Amino acid sequence: MSQEHDETNHGLINTPMQTLVAAGLGFTVPVFVIMGLVTFYSSGTKTGVGAIPTPQALEQRIEKVGESEVGDPAKIAAAAAAAPTATAAAAPAAAPAADAGKKIYDTTCVACHGTGVANAPKLGDKEAWAPRLAAGFDEVLKIATQGKGGMPPKGGSSASDADFKAAVEYLVNAAK
Repeated sequence: MSQEHDETNHGLINTPMQTLVAAGLGFTVPVFVIMGLVTFYSSGTKTGVGAIPTPQALEQRIEKVGESEVGDPAKIAAAAAAAPTATAAAAPAAAPAADAGKKIYDTTCVACHGTGVANAPKLGDKEAWAPRLAAGFDEVLKIATQGKGGMPPKGGSSASDADFKAAVEYLVNAAK
């Protein structure tokens, strides 16, 4: 009869104290492992997807990759062919202002001054330009730079002041 009631435990946990230790470790070990992983991944410098870039790195990411020009393909090809030579550095200084003015007119000003939209005086229309030219070139340049009526400042152009002045000269000279 004693053999029927005599059970032997062949597992790892044989006493109630071992049961409590196993339950405690089963809870605390995963908690510490998770805390260690969180600390490891949230410290140090990040370079992956979640990293916040420095201002220099951000500027480098969004910098302009290339340029494109709209215009006469022969002139663009000639300018590209001349670029590697030593004389190319002197070419921009020697370029006539009329070319810069015509380029800006062809890319920006022609939208209104080519068709007369919003009462813009057309290119070469001496009668429409006469009252404006009576005030003098400086006044025409001032109005064109500041904008007037439906025309935004600089006609919406982002050209430099010198290039924009060349565009106004191009328009004025065509009306003389």
